[in-house]
Amino acid sequence: MNTEMPCPHCKVELRTLTPNGALSCSSCGGGFCSRSTLQALLRQVELSPPAGSYARPSSSIAGPIRYVTCPVCSELMLRRNFGETSGVVVDVCSSHGVWFDRGELGKIMEFCATGELARAQGGTAERAEAGGTTMSQESLEYLCTELARLLRL
Repeated sequence: MNTEMPCPHCKVELRTLTPNGALSCSSCGGGFCSRSTLQALLRQVELSPPAGSYARPSSSIAGPIRYVTCPVCSELMLRRNFGETSGVVVDVCSSHGVWFDRGELGKIMEFCATGELARAQGGTAERAEAGGTTMSQESLEYLCTELARLLRL
Protein backbone atom coordinates (compact mmCIF):
# COMPACT_ATOMS: atom_id res chain seq x y z
CA MET A 1 0.00 0.00 0.00
CA ASN A 2 1.41 3.39 -0.98
CA THR A 3 1.48 6.23 1.52
CA GLU A 4 2.24 9.40 -0.50
CA MET A 5 5.14 9.96 1.93
CA PRO A 6 8.63 10.21 0.42
CA CYS A 7 11.73 8.43 1.67
CA PRO A 8 13.96 11.09 3.27
CA HIS A 9 16.98 9.77 1.37
CA CYS A 10 15.92 8.74 -2.13
CA LYS A 11 12.45 10.36 -2.31
CA VAL A 12 10.77 7.11 -3.40
CA GLU A 13 7.25 6.76 -2.03
CA LEU A 14 7.19 4.73 1.20
CA ARG A 15 5.07 1.60 1.35
CA THR A 16 3.22 0.14 4.33
CA LEU A 17 5.26 -2.78 5.59
CA THR A 18 3.26 -4.12 8.54
CA PRO A 19 -0.33 -4.03 9.82
CA ASN A 20 0.78 -1.71 12.65
CA GLY A 21 1.81 0.99 10.17
CA ALA A 22 5.59 0.63 9.83
CA LEU A 23 6.74 1.99 6.46
CA SER A 24 9.56 0.90 4.18
CA CYS A 25 11.49 2.26 1.19
CA SER A 26 11.83 -0.27 -1.63
CA SER A 27 14.91 1.55 -2.96
CA CYS A 28 17.25 2.09 0.01
CA GLY A 29 15.73 -0.35 2.53
CA GLY A 30 15.13 2.31 5.17
CA GLY A 31 12.03 2.38 7.35
CA PHE A 32 9.85 4.74 9.35
CA CYS A 33 7.47 4.08 12.23
CA SER A 34 5.71 6.00 14.98
CA ARG A 35 7.09 5.88 18.50
CA SER A 36 4.11 3.79 19.63
CA THR A 37 4.75 1.23 16.88
CA LEU A 38 8.45 1.10 17.81
CA GLN A 39 7.60 0.67 21.50
CA ALA A 40 5.25 -2.22 20.65
CA LEU A 41 7.94 -3.92 18.54
CA LEU A 42 10.56 -3.52 21.26
CA ARG A 43 8.20 -4.76 24.00
CA GLN A 44 7.77 -7.98 22.04
CA VAL A 45 11.54 -8.38 21.73
CA GLU A 46 12.15 -7.63 25.43
CA LEU A 47 9.68 -10.37 26.40
CA SER A 48 11.77 -12.99 24.64
CA PRO A 49 14.78 -14.43 26.49
CA PRO A 50 18.12 -12.62 26.09
CA ALA A 51 19.96 -13.75 22.97
CA GLY A 52 23.57 -13.45 24.13
CA SER A 53 25.67 -10.35 24.21
CA TYR A 54 25.26 -7.21 22.12
CA ALA A 55 27.95 -6.30 19.60
CA ARG A 56 27.99 -2.50 19.41
CA PRO A 57 28.40 -1.26 15.81
CA SER A 58 31.69 0.37 14.87
CA SER A 59 31.64 4.15 15.16
CA SER A 60 33.13 4.76 11.75
CA ILE A 61 31.02 7.12 9.70
CA ALA A 62 31.18 6.89 5.92
CA GLY A 63 30.86 10.37 4.50
CA PRO A 64 29.43 13.56 5.95
CA ILE A 65 26.60 13.56 8.47
CA ARG A 66 23.35 14.53 6.79
CA TYR A 67 20.16 15.47 8.54
CA VAL A 68 17.04 14.10 6.86
CA THR A 69 13.47 15.33 6.84
CA CYS A 70 10.49 13.60 8.41
CA PRO A 71 8.36 11.90 5.74
CA VAL A 72 5.22 13.18 7.50
CA CYS A 73 5.93 16.88 8.20
CA SER A 74 9.12 17.52 6.15
CA GLU A 75 10.89 19.06 9.18
CA LEU A 76 14.49 18.12 9.92
CA MET A 77 14.80 15.13 12.21
CA LEU A 78 17.31 14.91 15.05
CA ARG A 79 20.04 12.30 15.11
CA ARG A 80 20.19 10.25 18.32
CA ASN A 81 22.16 7.34 19.66
CA PHE A 82 19.32 4.93 20.41
CA GLY A 83 19.19 4.16 24.13
CA GLU A 84 22.22 6.43 24.63
CA THR A 85 24.61 3.47 24.42
CA SER A 86 23.58 1.30 21.45
CA GLY A 87 25.92 2.90 18.94
CA VAL A 88 23.01 3.00 16.46
CA VAL A 89 22.25 6.58 15.42
CA VAL A 90 18.65 7.00 14.27
CA ASP A 91 16.76 10.03 12.96
CA VAL A 92 13.89 11.17 15.18
CA CYS A 93 10.95 13.49 14.60
CA SER A 94 9.58 14.24 18.06
CA SER A 95 6.07 14.60 16.62
CA HIS A 96 5.85 11.70 14.18
CA GLY A 97 8.37 8.92 14.62
CA VAL A 98 11.75 7.38 13.90
CA TRP A 99 13.62 6.74 10.64
CA PHE A 100 15.92 3.72 10.44
CA ASP A 101 18.49 3.29 7.70
CA ARG A 102 18.92 -0.25 6.33
CA GLY A 103 19.87 -2.67 9.13
CA GLU A 104 19.44 -0.24 12.04
CA LEU A 105 16.12 -1.61 13.28
CA GLY A 106 17.60 -5.11 13.48
CA LYS A 107 20.55 -3.83 15.54
CA ILE A 108 18.15 -2.00 17.89
CA MET A 109 16.05 -5.12 18.33
CA GLU A 110 19.23 -7.07 19.16
CA PHE A 111 20.20 -4.31 21.62
CA CYS A 112 16.83 -4.71 23.38
CA ALA A 113 16.75 -8.53 23.25
CA THR A 114 20.08 -8.74 25.09
CA GLY A 115 18.81 -6.52 27.92
CA GLU A 116 21.10 -3.61 27.02
CA LEU A 117 18.23 -1.10 26.70
CA ALA A 118 17.03 -1.93 30.22
CA ARG A 119 20.58 -1.48 31.56
CA ALA A 120 20.96 1.84 29.71
CA GLN A 121 17.64 3.09 31.10
CA GLY A 122 18.74 2.07 34.60
CA GLY A 123 21.96 4.08 34.19
CA THR A 124 19.99 7.14 33.07
CA ALA A 125 17.75 6.89 36.14
CA GLU A 126 20.79 6.55 38.44
CA ARG A 127 22.41 9.66 36.95
CA ALA A 128 19.19 11.63 37.43
CA GLU A 129 18.91 10.49 41.07
CA ALA A 130 22.53 11.49 41.68
CA GLY A 131 21.56 15.05 40.85
CA GLY A 132 23.32 15.37 37.55
CA THR A 133 22.14 18.43 35.70
CA THR A 134 20.74 17.60 32.31
CA MET A 135 19.02 19.71 29.70
CA SER A 136 15.39 18.77 29.07
CA GLN A 137 14.77 16.71 25.95
CA GLU A 138 12.55 19.43 24.50
CA SER A 139 15.24 22.10 24.99
CA LEU A 140 17.89 19.89 23.44
CA GLU A 141 15.67 19.08 20.44
CA TYR A 142 14.88 22.76 19.92
CA LEU A 143 18.57 23.77 20.04
CA CYS A 144 19.63 21.01 17.64
CA THR A 145 16.85 21.83 15.18
CA GLU A 146 17.69 25.55 15.23
CA LEU A 147 21.39 24.82 14.80
CA ALA A 148 20.70 22.54 11.85
CA ARG A 149 18.55 25.25 10.24
CA LEU A 150 21.20 27.90 10.74
CA LEU A 151 23.84 25.63 9.23
CA ARG A 152 21.40 24.63 6.44
CA LEU A 153 21.97 20.92 7.10
